[in-house]
Amino acid sequence: MLWPMPSVARLHLLVLIIPGFGSDRFPLRTVSITTCEFVKNLGDYRAPDPLQCGMALKIGDPAPPFLPFITSRRPPETSSDEGWTVLFFFPRGNHPHCVMESRRFQTLLPEFEQLGVQVIGVSVDNTEQQQYFRDFCVLKFPLISDAAYKLSQQYGVLETLEVEGENVTFARRETFLIGPEGHVQYHWTDVDPDTHASTVLADLRQRLPDAQ
Repeated sequence: MLWPMPSVARLHLLVLIIPGFGSDRFPLRTVSITTCEFVKNLGDYRAPDPLQCGMALKIGDPAPPFLPFITSRRPPETSSDEGWTVLFFFPRGNHPHCVMESRRFQTLLPEFEQLGVQVIGVSVDNTEQQQYFRDFCVLKFPLISDAAYKLSQQYGVLETLEVEGENVTFARRETFLIGPEGHVQYHWTDVDPDTHASTVLADLRQRLPDAQ
């Protein structure tokens, strides 16, 4: 028998109080598990939907569509159906490291375009903040405002931390390479804002079949 699943993405369960529990031998403890793990543990063998569970995407997985989320003035010249895409997530546009990383991508943008690769940045900033950030950094590539957290969750990079007593939600600094067929071809998780753009470019020159 399957229990009805709540809509929240995280559950907190308390071990049942049974005689003997709560002692040093059987201490009570709180267990935090994801909804997907909860369903699996209950014996529901329906495959969890990674787009709803925020599971990390793997190489070869279909890339969640991102074009409808683009909010910058200049639309991209290609799409995941027509060419290669570097989709880089960054936490917040007002952070110096995000400024640094985005400007590094802008500096190398002509070289990405020579390889037939479009560059798109994503953060959870709202549309107005994203447009200001794009103008401030003089970026010529599109940005996505993911203020509803949907795209960040679908790509498995959404995170919430407590900062000075308040929960702050942001996208982790990670990058995805999406191929012409719309599948994830590579995933960078160890990102140095200062050198990441050049690292991605060097990797692409080794990975793309037509790269010189």
